[in-house]
Amino acid sequence: MVLLDLSDMDIKKYRHELSGMTYDFNMNYDLDIKPIAKNKEHFNKWVDVYPFYSNIEREGVKLFGAA
Repeated sequence: MVLLDLSDMDIKKYRHELSGMTYDFNMNYDLDIKPIAKNKEHFNKWVDVYPFYSNIEREGVKLFGAA
């Protein structure tokens, strides 16, 4: 999951580009990665409700971001 400081509408605008980038990566490395882009506020609101989000909170790795 990729957490962004963008509105849901802005995230939808970039969905095709993200798809294209992961397609090339998947083909080059024979993988099937499907990243999920979400707004950080949405994630924080639902992290205690959705087990998938809770798992990301526990086991996720922060690659970039403000501390």
